[in-house]
Amino acid sequence: MTANERRDTRGLRIGELAELAGTTTRAVRHYHALGLLPEPGRDPSGYRRYGAADVVRLVRIRRLRGLGLPLERVAAGLAPGGDAGLPEAARALADELGAEIARLEALRGRLLEVAAGGGEDPVETWSEALRRGGFLERGAELPGREHAAVELLDALHPDGIEGVAAQAAPLLGDPSVARRLGPLLVRFAALSADDEADRLADAIATAMPPVTATGPAVDVEAMDRLVGDRLSAPQRRCILRVRLLLEERDA
Repeated sequence: MTANERRDTRGLRIGELAELAGTTTRAVRHYHALGLLPEPGRDPSGYRRYGAADVVRLVRIRRLRGLGLPLERVAAGLAPGGDAGLPEAARALADELGAEIARLEALRGRLLEVAAGGGEDPVETWSEALRRGGFLERGAELPGREHAAVELLDALHPDGIEGVAAQAAPLLGDPSVARRLGPLLVRFAALSADDEADRLADAIATAMPPVTATGPAVDVEAMDRLVGDRLSAPQRRCILRVRLLLEERDA
């Protein structure tokens, strides 16, 4: 073999490069097209030959992509001086992954609950929250006419009925609120006149504490369309007026 022939065979062909780096020739060509990996010229035999620097760069691309960094961030990190921005990008991605891990762990816990015993009954979960807050007597059951609304809340809230209870915790955890609202809710259950609905709505809105926490919202309009027929017209009027008054007060 002549010296020229030996020079022609130095370096790796694209398939050899891809195999050594643990990827595919298609991926290598894709990185060429994106400008991530320089495309070498062809040797006299018509093959592209890759050197040690190409191997190092391709492996680095693979490792950064394996960490989940987007291609544009990989490209910036591989540019001269681009390493300076990689720690911030890696930390940001780590934070995103942490949040996703927490979400998946919560989902796993709920799946295990379902596997163990069919999952929590949303009506019982909400009933117990009402009992702890003093809105429902110990040992008492939630009225059957309210079950559909609770089940719908469980379905519509992103975190289920547990999320509804968590958002209502400041309200349910204040005994003074239960003392103020308890008699008003008794009046609401027996409500039958529109003029009384307005007066009761004013009293309920006054008794409600200020809203200090925000979170995922349930589509109240959808709830009204789906289960509103379980309420009398005065009761629906009362609820809508309470909602309006609270929105104006807490805006």
